[in-house]
Amino acid sequence: MPKSKQYKGSWEKDIFGSPFEKVGGLMVSKSVDPVLGPSIQSNLSSNTPDGQVKVTSRLSSWGEPVDPLAAPGWIIARFIARWTHVGVLSAPRIVKQALRIRLRGKLTYLKRPEVRPGSIPRKETEIERQYLSELASHTSFPVSIKYVPPKSIHFDDMTFYSPSCTTSSSQPTLTIQPLTPRFYTSFPQYDSPRAAFFTETKATPMNSDESSCRLSISDHSLLELDQVLATAGQTLDTEAAKLGARNPKDWKCKILQKVVSFLRNSPAETFMDRFVSHYAHPSLQYRYQISLTHHLLACLLPIESQAIVQLCYISARSIVAYMLLLVVYSTSLHYNVAGRMCDHFIPPGRVVGLYWCWEMMNKYVGKYYLNPFSWGEGL
Repeated sequence: MPKSKQYKGSWEKDIFGSPFEKVGGLMVSKSVDPVLGPSIQSNLSSNTPDGQVKVTSRLSSWGEPVDPLAAPGWIIARFIARWTHVGVLSAPRIVKQALRIRLRGKLTYLKRPEVRPGSIPRKETEIERQYLSELASHTSFPVSIKYVPPKSIHFDDMTFYSPSCTTSSSQPTLTIQPLTPRFYTSFPQYDSPRAAFFTETKATPMNSDESSCRLSISDHSLLELDQVLATAGQTLDTEAAKLGARNPKDWKCKILQKVVSFLRNSPAETFMDRFVSHYAHPSLQYRYQISLTHHLLACLLPIESQAIVQLCYISARSIVAYMLLLVVYSTSLHYNVAGRMCDHFIPPGRVVGLYWCWEMMNKYVGKYYLNPFSWGEGL
């Protein structure tokens, strides 16, 4: 067992930790063993690749430690209040200043670069898996496509093989890894798969990271130049284009299709629209159109918040439900006593209030938590 009272360590800084710093360098940490020491003492420094200290933070504690298993409830509540009241009271001002900065849009140094190949907190969707699977199945030469999902969900990579792959022969592997949730909302907006992959893998240099991009590809030559996209990608898109625009049978899908065309200001379909329309299950087509409509509505807002769109959607449904209940209750009051009893014990406002709380818990809090300015899980 180690007997040292202090521990030191460092790791590479591949994250965007501050709007005033660049990605790269080292994070150096020095802390006291919290088990042996009477208090917590921790120092964290952000160093440049040359070893120069840029930012330093210190965490310390004072007073008697609190044992959560032995202390009474009021002591634990007081301890939590002392450690959290500053953040709670300052949150409104932080939101106010953040809105001013976001709405002005002139502070370019606040633009956040995308993360480097590693992990993002988002799970892949069925549409992505199906597209890569069809891409591999339409490839005429031996190749395997490995999809790297977020490590926050699971550590297993997903691999798709072309029909000509055999276990006895080795085949090239194309590794694809999305680096940002923005990739999932921008990728379906392109007219062709070649333009989508080329634009998303292209670096968009920023002040904090010159290599920032939305999609990481292991072998660009395997993806381009008469390889995967020139054969399978073009075949998938050509087959869907030859069949023409498919008219959805479900009335909800028809309405969503009209809404998407209106929000885009164009009736033209993208390559992902054509793929989903001709290769995906009807239930998956509906979920795709819902997500696409949600994203396009969020783009109309100054802060592009999908959470606010969802909040407006839940509120609109609640208002419609309240109006319908008023009509039903007013009609039933003229004919029977049961209507009077329901109106007395279960008024429309209470019913709609319960419905609103249920929708918020299932469709808002579980996805966006309590942040009205969040992006959510993307498309």
